[in-house]
Order: sequence, then C-alpha cells, then structure tokens
Amino acid sequence: MIRLRDLFLVVTAFGGIVFGVMVPGWDKIGSPLVLYALMAILFLTFLDLDFKILFKLGRDQILEVAIWSAIKLMVLPILLWGLARLTVSEWALPALLLGGASAGVLAPFFASLLGSDVHRPIQIVVVTSLLIPLTLPVLVEVFLGHQLTIPFSDMFRLLCLMIFVPLAALPIARRLVPQVLDQVRRARFPLLLALIFLCNAGVFAPFSTFLRSHVGQALAALGLSSAVALISTAVGLAMGHLGGRLLNGATGAIILTFVNSMLIIVFASHFFGPRAPLLSAAYTFPFFFMIFPLRWAVRRLNAGADARKSISART
Repeated sequence: MIRLRDLFLVVTAFGGIVFGVMVPGWDKIGSPLVLYALMAILFLTFLDLDFKILFKLGRDQILEVAIWSAIKLMVLPILLWGLARLTVSEWALPALLLGGASAGVLAPFFASLLGSDVHRPIQIVVVTSLLIPLTLPVLVEVFLGHQLTIPFSDMFRLLCLMIFVPLAALPIARRLVPQVLDQVRRARFPLLLALIFLCNAGVFAPFSTFLRSHVGQALAALGLSSAVALISTAVGLAMGHLGGRLLNGATGAIILTFVNSMLIIVFASHFFGPRAPLLSAAYTFPFFFMIFPLRWAVRRLNAGADARKSISART
C-alpha cells in the first residue's frame, strides 16, 4: 500500500512545479535558492547512512556491489539513451540523465518493505552517491559532447558541490551539535516537504513560459518516466536471473528503480533545457507506484528461492 506520507510527497513535488510555473517572477526569488535547497535535502536524506559499511564487505559482496553500481551508473543510462534515441530522439538526453542517477536513499526502505535484503542496497547507495560526480559528466561528454559546449569540469564541479558538501557537513554536525541533529531528525519529513517544494518551484520557474504553452510535454514526460521505471525494474530482474547466485534480482530491481531523481532535476536545470528536469520530476509518480509490480516480483523470487532450498535440503 502507498503510505499517506508518499502521497504527500508526490503532491508536494508537483505542487512546487505548478507554483513555480504559475507564479510570475518566482524565478528571480526561488531559482537562486535551488542549489542550497538540494544540498539541504541530501543532508537530511544522508542522515542515517553509515558510510563505514563499505569497509565491512567480503570479496563476493564487493563484486556484487561493483556489478550493480556499474549497471546503475553506466549500463542502464546507455540503454535508456539508445532506446530513446531510436524512438523519441528529443528525449534521449533526459533519459540518459535520469538513467544515470545514483541509487536513492529510499531504496533500502523499499527493500525492507518488500521483504528483500536491505544491506546490499545501502552499500550500493553509498557507492553510487560517491561515484556520480564522475560518471554522469563522463556519460554526457561521451554521448553528447559533440552537440554541447558545456565543459566537463563545470558539470563535475557542480555534482561534487551537491554531493560532498552535505557529506562533509554530516560528521561535523554529529560531533558539534548532536542534540540539534536529533531535533532535525524528528522534524525531517516536514522539512523535506518544504525543501522539495522550494526546489521544484525554483527549478521550473525559469521554464514557465515554455511549460504553459507545451502542456503536452508534461504528459509526454509522465508517460516516458513510467516507461523508464518499468525498463529499470525489468533490467534488474533480468540481470538477477542471468547472474545466478552472484546477483540478487530483487536488489537489482530496487536499486535501479528507486533513484535520486531530485539530484538530476537540479543538475539538469543548470545545464540543459526544460525537458531534462521535467522528465526527472515526472519520475516522482512511477517512483512510488512501482512498489506494486515490485512486490509481486519479489514474492515470486522469494518463493522460488524457498523452493530451491527445500529441494536442496531433501537431497
């Protein structure tokens, strides 16, 4: 079931877009605040991540985390870019960016909710979050560098700023103001809602004229984002099947589907036109609704694993 909090999040995210598009002059007020709002969002979502978990991996675990991270940051975005290039070429860049997003910090929560392994998604979230400042600019440079004049260093610098400033602030806050951090944790959800609203409003305000005159683009983004979610889940399940005992299909489907789309919204709005952030914003809808097909898929995988264990025990 979708929780009330999830519905609040979806409504807030799209409410911010509508506010930014419909309120005249908001781009002058809200747009300069977007980067700081995004870093605050990442700070709040990183609060409970333990980056020391990377030092507790065995050899097989390192290999699995490395494979899923490579699929998430390189293979999936290239696949989505290729499919979009063949079918809806104007959306190829937005598909590449959304596909190249790091695994989202909610992935471990959804893994727990679906009855899947929680530890591996946490490890993949950490790895992909640390690597995305390098991998995403590389993808853009390789596949679209001949069409764009954006320096690699500018993209790399912005992503490093968005990821590593919140990360660096965490240990400082834990050491200097632990009591304040506890209060922030208790108020985290309403703070996240306010920041997401502010972030989306600021991102889409500069594109208000375009979006008001191109409503069909928003509907197209919603349909394409749903397709991205379905393809991501299918890739995770397929790779789990092909990987045998090495790769867990449920883990793959979860970390490929539940991604950090907010990071891409802000990154794309700095360098590209309205379609790129719009597709990542539209992903908020399938982000939560994909829990239904994933629950069915995880149950099938768990039932198959239990059956194999039972057969193995009898023999």
